Formats: sequence, C-alpha cells, structure tokens
Amino acid sequence: MIPNQMISQTMYYLYPLLLCTLPVHAIFAQNMKEVESKNYVDSLLIVCAITIAGIFGVNKLVHNMFLAELIFCTVFFLLLYCNNIYLYCVSRFLWKEKNTYIPFKILYLILSIAAGLGVYYIFHTVNLLILSKVLFYFSAFVIITMLANNLNNTKTSVEISLPENLIESTKDKNLPDIYHIVLDCHIGFDKEGYKDSYFFEELEKQGFCNITKFKSNYNLTHLSMPSILNMEHIPVLLNKDKTDFYPESVTFSYYSNNKLWKILEQLNYEINLTVNPMFNKIVQNSQIKTNNYFLKGINANLRLLCFSSFFSFLLIPLKKSFKIFEDQFELYKSFCENNKNNTGRIYNFMHILAPHGPLLFDENGQKFSRKQSNDFKNYYSYLKYTDKKVLELINTIKQNMKPNSIIVIHGDHGLQKTVNSCFNTLCSIYYPDKDYSNIPSELTGVNLFRSVLNKILGTKIEDKPNLYFATDIISKNIIHEIDINNTQQQNSDFNPCDYKKIYDVLCKKYKNKKVVLYGAGKFFEFIKDNFDLSKFNIIAVSDLKFNEFDSPKHLENIGFKVIAPHKIHTLKPDIVIICTEKLIPIMKYFKEELFKNTGKRFKYTSFVNSSKAYKELQKIEWAKVLFP
Repeated sequence: MIPNQMISQTMYYLYPLLLCTLPVHAIFAQNMKEVESKNYVDSLLIVCAITIAGIFGVNKLVHNMFLAELIFCTVFFLLLYCNNIYLYCVSRFLWKEKNTYIPFKILYLILSIAAGLGVYYIFHTVNLLILSKVLFYFSAFVIITMLANNLNNTKTSVEISLPENLIESTKDKNLPDIYHIVLDCHIGFDKEGYKDSYFFEELEKQGFCNITKFKSNYNLTHLSMPSILNMEHIPVLLNKDKTDFYPESVTFSYYSNNKLWKILEQLNYEINLTVNPMFNKIVQNSQIKTNNYFLKGINANLRLLCFSSFFSFLLIPLKKSFKIFEDQFELYKSFCENNKNNTGRIYNFMHILAPHGPLLFDENGQKFSRKQSNDFKNYYSYLKYTDKKVLELINTIKQNMKPNSIIVIHGDHGLQKTVNSCFNTLCSIYYPDKDYSNIPSELTGVNLFRSVLNKILGTKIEDKPNLYFATDIISKNIIHEIDINNTQQQNSDFNPCDYKKIYDVLCKKYKNKKVVLYGAGKFFEFIKDNFDLSKFNIIAVSDLKFNEFDSPKHLENIGFKVIAPHKIHTLKPDIVIICTEKLIPIMKYFKEELFKNTGKRFKYTSFVNSSKAYKELQKIEWAKVLFP
C-alpha cells in the first residue's frame, strides 16, 4: 500500500499542469465570445503536453523533479509573457526588419533559459516541496475561481422589446426572403482613392441602390453590429450613460440576441447564419432559433496565448485565413442553392472578416505575403477582390432566389486608419420593385433596418437621430460622441480624448521645466489647436525642416522659436517632447544619427502613449504570429 505522504507528494508534482494552464483559463474567463469550448480544451491539452515534455527534458539535466518543475515553469512564463519587456530592452539593437527575426528569437530564448537557470541558484536551498505545495494550492484556487466564472458566462441573457402589434399585423403577409451580407471594414463608395467604381457600377446595373453617404454610427464591430441589428444606439440599448464602459463581453450579447432576428423569428423566418470563426461564440450564444453554420479554423484561445510569445510556432498548423475566406463564400452560396425550393420565409446572414486585415489577396486573387498582408497600401487591392467575390455571390443569389427577395449588403464600419474615417462604409440594397424612395440619402447603421422593415412590412418605425460614437481601438471600452459635421474635427486624424490624459501627466511632471517640442507637422498642429501649451515653458520647436536655424528664431506660423535638431543640445532642455505619432522612427533618428553625430544626448518623451508607439515595432515581429 502506498503511504498517504507519498500520495500527497505525488499530487504536488502536478502543480506545473495547473500553473502553466492558468493563461488558457484566464483568457477564457474573460468571456471572450469567439472562444469555443473545443478551442478551450484543445489549448489546455497542447499546453499540458508542452509542460510534461519540458519538465521531463529538464529533469534529465538536474535529476530532481521538483527543481525541474520550478525551472521549467520559470522559463515557460518568461517565454510566454516577457516579450514586451524583452522587446523594449533589445529594440535598439534590432531596428532593421530584415535582420531581426532570427536574433530576436535566439536572444529571447537564451535570456529566458538563463533566467530559468538563475532560479536554480536562487532556490537551491529552498524546500522545494513546500514551494510546490504553495504553488499547487494557489493554482488550484485560481483555476476553480476562473472555471466558476466561465460557467456563469456561457450564456448571457438580454431583453429584447419588439414594436407593439408589429407581428400580428404582418405575419400573414407575403414577406420576402432576405439575403443579408456584412463586409467588415469596407470603406464604401464615398472615399476618394478607395472607391471601387467597377463594383459600384455592377451593383447599379443589377438594380441595387448604392447609398454613397452611408455611415456607421460606431467605429468598431462590437458597437456597430449590435446597434445595426437592434436598430438602436448603444447607450439606449444598454441603458447606460454615453461615457460609460461598453466592453465586448457586454455588447456582443446584443449581437447574438437582437431585435431584427427576434422579429424575423416571430414572423416564422428560417434564419441561417454563418460568420467568421472569430465570431462563432457570438452566434453560439444566441437565444433566438437559428441554423448556425460554423467555419472551423481559428483557435482564438491558443492564438491569444501565443500572440506575443516564443510559442508562436504553435499557430502554424492552424487553418489558414485564406481557406476560411474562400470557405465562407462557398458556404453562403450553399445557403442560396439549398433554399431554392424552400417555400417558407428565408433569412440568410453572413458576416465575413473582409476586407478587414490581415489582407489576404490582391485584386487578381493572388495571396499576399506576410509583410504585404500588414501593409495598408494593399487594402484597396484586397477590397477589390472582396468586391469581386460579392458580385459572384449576388449572381448565385439571383439564380436561386424567389422573385420578391431583397438583398442588403453593408459594412459594419469603415477603414480604421483614423478616428473619423471609420464611419464611412458600404451600403447597397436591392428591392425587386426598384422603388427606393423611402431610403434617406444620409442613411446610418442605426436606421438601416428601420428603413428596410418599413419597406417590407408596411410599418412606420421612426428613425433614430444620427449620432456618432468612437472608442479607442486599444481599450475598446469607453465611447465618446463625435460631431462629424464639425469641419475641424472631421478633418483631424486625431481625437483629443486619446491624448488628454498624457497631456495632463506631462503638464504636471514638467511644470517650470525647459521644454523643446520635436516635430512641427500635422500632429504638432493638432496638439497646438486642442491643448494649452502655455502650461509648458517651451523654449523652442525643432524639426528637420528647421535645419538652417542654428540659433533660436521665432516663426509666426509656428508660434514659437524654432531650432535645428543638431542644435537642440545647446539649449540644455530638461525634456524634449516628441510631437508626432510615429515615435519609433524619431527614436531611431535620435539614437542612430543625431546623438552619434553631435556626441550629445538629451532626455525625451512623447505625447504618444509608449505602449501604442511600440506596437509599430511589435508588428515587425508579431505579424508572423498573427498571419501564420
């Protein structure tokens, strides 16, 4: 018989399996709607396999299982989580993209292993059994808490109110089949340089009404789609203040359970849904009777776990985004073909993650490389290919649809290059009678299906005011209202709300200090127009275009004295504040040219949040992870 003490010790050997799977549980516990239960289990099994193999490998070297577990867990978490710190520390040596990947990974691995071995020397006198007990119970407690949270978040109930007497007055009418297609991040027809004239003209030839001034009321999917499908603004829908928090975990519940689908369900429509795998969990949470067709391929849980880590190689076997793109169009075509002889009412819905990045194809259908997929210059080419695929889809729809069917094609938001450019997006509607008189020329997302339902049901649902809200692309939680009719705001590429906190911190930190502002371009003008720079003791503004000014000289159009970059050090500033969003190229210029050429250094900071700025450098390495 095995003694109880031996059983107890054996149990503590399991703590790495609990500890190393914590990141998987943590991601799932965040109620991320795109993570399916199968993804959850698969990720746990993969991490467990890595953990077991790694521990036995280390044990071959140290011949002490408890010590092997400690060393492996240390290295595991360094490789998983320290990418940000490592990237920050070694970035000055890895500026050139073509030379970064191999040394980046080698140095990352060497430093992590060295840290793990350092743990050996630090803890070689510690009672490893006691430490294992502590880590075991800690991991078990955290996991139990997370699992309880996961179970509570598998379904989210939302209340859906329907227009009074709507169903009774319309359920016996000869209602049309509805083909509903959402293109993610489509710029639409009102953006010079990105208007696909061929797509526009082909739609018009086929009897569509192209709403060239169509706008989304929100700049991100987790706000725009719930608003569009519920025909209501998010603050009203969630009964919250306009400046309250609107996280994805809350708003996406109103995507999967929305007023439009509820109305169609009550009217006995057969609802067929297909979405990009990243949105599978949203549709799974629907309390509305639907036929859900899931595309497999993206293990979002594992993808996030590996996003910024050494374990990015685990993403290679995942199904390619190219294949998912093609499969979703084919699946929607099958909806149309299968419903050809269906005498009931049909609603076919597709939300495809295109022409949203990563950019997959050029306009001729050739696959982009990893580098090309993250180059904004290729957006228009990918948009044109997506448009061609939509035209193919329309041909299939028209070959199989009933005579009274309608087609609604729109974007969820526009191109996320600047705050205000996100609102212009696609909208094209097909009515069989070609009577589009009830569609306003300046239609917005919140009123899109109010207009459509009024057409097909003969109702008089009143429009909502055209309000526009933006949220920071990084945090995604807090929204602020935007006046797109304000010319100054509309033409700005920047939003003051995104920089107010940094401005306040800089004012407090550098009060009564000698300040030089570096950069005199568009971002500088934005800062000057939106913030009170008199709170700083600004002794000069510098920029490469001021290279001729070896001594400070006041320029009326700048509003301050200016000086050449190579003479900044002569002013002995306490701080140089970089006034450009492109922080990384300026830092590169300072370190590789200015400081070397002058032999003088100065302290600098920026109006741009450093975490956002370093995303520029992160893209160099992490594009390979995001685009397996």
